Amino acid sequence: MFLPSTDITSLAIDRVIIPNIIYAATGDKGVFISNDGGSTWNIWNSGLKNFAITQLRFNGSKVWVGTEYGGIWCRNKAETITSPYFTHLTGDLSISVFQNGSLGHLSSLNTLGEGCQYKNNVDALYSGGLIFGTKTAGFVNGDQASFNIVNDFTNTEPIHEITSPDLEMDHISETAYNDNGAIIPYGISVNQKTFSNTGDQFVIIEYGFTSASSSLDNFYAGIFADWDVGAGAGYSKNLGGYDQSKNLAYQYISDGSP
Repeated sequence: MFLPSTDITSLAIDRVIIPNIIYAATGDKGVFISNDGGSTWNIWNSGLKNFAITQLRFNGSKVWVGTEYGGIWCRNKAETITSPYFTHLTGDLSISVFQNGSLGHLSSLNTLGEGCQYKNNVDALYSGGLIFGTKTAGFVNGDQASFNIVNDFTNTEPIHEITSPDLEMDHISETAYNDNGAIIPYGISVNQKTFSNTGDQFVIIEYGFTSASSSLDNFYAGIFADWDVGAGAGYSKNLGGYDQSKNLAYQYISDGSP
């Protein structure tokens, strides 16, 4: 998109990243980034509460922003990713995470994304993603089913990798979206971060929720996942179980061992 503000208060170019990333601070709409010389811009406001920006500066791997009313905001620099998803590769485990909350594959286009694979076996995740709702309203927004073609979530910050030598994780991705695309939106904005380390057999997914309303009672969030364990039509032999002692739900192919 074009830069939606003429009130530019500060520009900064990160020449360490190739292609260079331009950061534009505005006096009315927050911060935007571009990796094509300013031809197109993406919103970079996740976590920012005051959009009246007066200053933007780099300090090592950090971006520091000063606001009109005296508040200070700090984030790690971003390395823009052109793909709508980021794939974590730990060695044994690989999984794709999307900028609209989907996991493994984009829910309406199963061919997009690397899925979820363990020790180079076949992809075990047909589709998955974040879901949330309230007990009071009685409906769920998000990645509700394997063949859902309705995109409830609207991306507000493209997915990007965070690179910094002072972070404890090898790979971190971040993105933001809201449920404005839903038939009945809750007015929820989501900040999604994912973390992994080389050699680990897991990936951590962190969600931060912000409500446009003053209160949201009985709010629940979780992940829908359609696991397909086994090659070919192996999913037809899939069974599931729950280990209460480990608080663990699992799925396995019935002609093998759990």
